[in-house]
Amino acid sequence: MTDRTVHELTRPPDLALPGLLEVERTARIEAERRQTEAEHVVHVLQRSLLPPSLPEIPGVELAARYHPAGDHTEVGGDFYDAFSLGVGRWGFLIGDVAGKGPGAAATTAVVRHTARATARVSGGLRVPEAVNAALLESDQEEGFATMAYGDLRLAEGHVAVRLLYCGHPPALLVRAGGHIVAVEGRGPLLGQFPVINVVPVALTMFPGDVLVLVTDGVLEARAPRSSLPRSPDCFLEEQGLAAVLAETRGEPATTIARSIEERTVTFSGGGPADDLAVLVLRILTEGEVAI
Repeated sequence: MTDRTVHELTRPPDLALPGLLEVERTARIEAERRQTEAEHVVHVLQRSLLPPSLPEIPGVELAARYHPAGDHTEVGGDFYDAFSLGVGRWGFLIGDVAGKGPGAAATTAVVRHTARATARVSGGLRVPEAVNAALLESDQEEGFATMAYGDLRLAEGHVAVRLLYCGHPPALLVRAGGHIVAVEGRGPLLGQFPVINVVPVALTMFPGDVLVLVTDGVLEARAPRSSLPRSPDCFLEEQGLAAVLAETRGEPATTIARSIEERTVTFSGGGPADDLAVLVLRILTEGEVAI
């Protein structure tokens, strides 16, 4: 055995440790940098799929919330929007597209922009048909979505609202006196069938009334199994949402929307399994502002 071999065999094993630690540290820093960049890209893309602000409507409060699921590294599929349709009229929508990531982002963009353009040019009744056709023409494998579209018109002492549902959960209407009712409607998923039939639902809202629309990320929020060993499939559902609305009766729209988000996140153990979106319309009372 040569002197060199003896030296290599007897060399202390920790001589190379500083170099290994430096390599690991560099790799960790690079991984964290890439994670930060990915989260930034997702955040920017996600914000581009939501309106930068909600329109101001005389006598009506609008509020919305969006909460992504997971580790915020994928673009979600939930969305909302609201926009002017001319003097005294506004449109609004909320929905959920299939999947996550770039495909979901592309589908969301198709739905939002098609709905806006159609509502402004051809009227709200044509929105489901136009969005459905646009999704069928897209090249996304899972290019389908649920959506609730509505338009409102200011009138003397009340607000006239028309809703069109496309496979979306019904809105909840909270009357000023506290009575809560589900505004049921009928309509299929968008992007699945060549011909669709959506039946509009009309309602009249008065001062103090609140209309709440959510995605299924709220209604299907599930409590952690560890907290409910005897009932592993306990969902928030419409009853849980109604409980939040009862607790926030008379509160501003922003408080109602935020409370729904917070209750959903807390119910699901702090990390909802699905994205969620909330849109709240509240008719102001005479003491707050004249309609």
